[in-house]
Amino acid sequence: MKFYSLLISICCIGIAAGSPYPNQRGFGLAMGVYGSGICLNYTWNPSLNWSLGLESRLYDIKDEDEIPIVTYSYSGYPVQPADITHLVIVPLFLSGRYYPFEGQIANNIRPFVAGKAGPVFVMEATDEESFFKRWTHPEVTSLAGGYIGGGMDIGYINRIVFTASAGVDIFPMKDGVGKRANYNGLVIGFTLNWKQ
Repeated sequence: MKFYSLLISICCIGIAAGSPYPNQRGFGLAMGVYGSGICLNYTWNPSLNWSLGLESRLYDIKDEDEIPIVTYSYSGYPVQPADITHLVIVPLFLSGRYYPFEGQIANNIRPFVAGKAGPVFVMEATDEESFFKRWTHPEVTSLAGGYIGGGMDIGYINRIVFTASAGVDIFPMKDGVGKRANYNGLVIGFTLNWKQ
C-alpha cells in the first residue's frame, strides 16, 4: 500500500507542476461483467503522445443472488434468498495512456492503450430492510487492483473530449470478501472530459 501512496503522490506533484498541454477532468459511466458505476478522472498531459492521471470509480457489484427473481412459496408469499451480499468497489487508480498514432489520424480521433493500478477499497454489507441500514456500518477491505485496455478520444468541440474505452478490470479478492475469488472481467467506459 505504501508503494501505491508513493505513486499517487508523484502523480499529484506532476499535476500541480503544470503541463505544456491542456489538462482534462471528467466523469462518466463504467459497465462491466459484474456491475456498473460512475467514474471521475483527472488527466495530466506532459506530451501529445502520452498522459498520466488519477481515476476513481464507485462500482456497484451485482452477484447472482441479486438478480430480481421472485419465487413464491405454497402460501403465496415471495421467498427471497437469505444470504445476499452487497458489494461496492471503489478503486483509486494511477493511470497511464499511450497514443501510438498521434498526428497520423485526422478528424480528432486519438486511439490509445491504457494501464491503471492502485488501491481498491471494497465495501461489503449484508442484506437489511432498507438501503440506509445496509450501508450504515459496512465492512471495508483494501487490496491492490488494476486495469488494462484501450480506447479512443474523440473530438474537441468547445474543449470537450468524449472518450470510449474497453478493457479488463483486475480485482482479486481476499479470503472472506465477496462470494468470488476475483471480480476480474470486461468493462466498457464512456466519459466526458473538459480541457482546462
